Amino acid sequence: MTLVKRHALPALLLALACNRGFEPQYRVTDLRILAVRADVVGSADPTTGVTTADPYAGQTVQLEALVVNPQGRTGLTVTWYACAPTTGGSLPPCLDPTVLSDPSALSVPGSGAFVIGTGAQPTAIPLSNPPLPQPVLDAFAAAMQQARNQALLQPTYQCRIYVEIPVVVVAAAEGHEEVAVKLVRLVQAPADATPPYDGYVVNQNPLVGDAYRAPTDADACTGGTSIDPPDPSTAFPEGRTTLCARASDGSPPQTYYLCADDGARTPYAENYGWQWYVSDGEFPDVGGLGNAEGTSLDFTRPAGAFTMWLILRDGRGGDSWNEYDCDAAPAGCIVRTLP
Repeated sequence: MTLVKRHALPALLLALACNRGFEPQYRVTDLRILAVRADVVGSADPTTGVTTADPYAGQTVQLEALVVNPQGRTGLTVTWYACAPTTGGSLPPCLDPTVLSDPSALSVPGSGAFVIGTGAQPTAIPLSNPPLPQPVLDAFAAAMQQARNQALLQPTYQCRIYVEIPVVVVAAAEGHEEVAVKLVRLVQAPADATPPYDGYVVNQNPLVGDAYRAPTDADACTGGTSIDPPDPSTAFPEGRTTLCARASDGSPPQTYYLCADDGARTPYAENYGWQWYVSDGEFPDVGGLGNAEGTSLDFTRPAGAFTMWLILRDGRGGDSWNEYDCDAAPAGCIVRTLP
């Protein structure tokens, strides 16, 4: 059976999600991987629910992919691979475009990749031995030491002491295959993050608050009505309206640092970015390839039922999303958040 494949190359997560034909990127009509999230197990704040995205050796990181399957293709499987970091400048197989064009090569013994989960998700990965082979743990340690050495020699790197673990996600069903890459940042243990090695701010995942329609201030997303309405009088009618999104009050943008050549640290606030996907409906003002991005967008809601996915990214590898199952107009939507 021939597999239909769409592949991803890394930035933080680049899910190559080009629909065939003339469908815009935001309209999901078939199997897609829209996002991948990393959570350090046990890191959730008891009040806000905010979790840490960056593990250190000895912790367990849980990975979850937003895999959507609007056609209900049967036999869906999700396979996770990881590769040890390299210290010589060469690409690990998890980042090699040639390998990613046929990800079955990652399963070949000696490829440099290893399976970290199959079938179910989320997938929990203890960064210890077992289950990771000792050579892989040794490679992590060597890469981290290299990052510390570089920070000592060139103080500008004191704000970037981490090692990126490339993770490949492969979703397959009925002859269709989707591939995405997530770079998980492995950081120093707290006891090691002492001056001058303390410039990197460990990242926390942002949390989506909710989506609203007809806001009074679209840029700030204030006013308006939740599309997950508390009563029928605030239903989500058919037709064109403005949608906007808010982050949870408990997850404001973090402050992190960039280091100058002499190590001087300049604080910056994270830049939250929003991306919208729907199974039906239209963002009429979105051009180009059809990437629906931004805090607020006009949306033409269809008369029938549809699903909307709202993804929040913090620009440093932190991700969150909500899924909204919307009944036929003028009814509202039911939101499903990350656990």
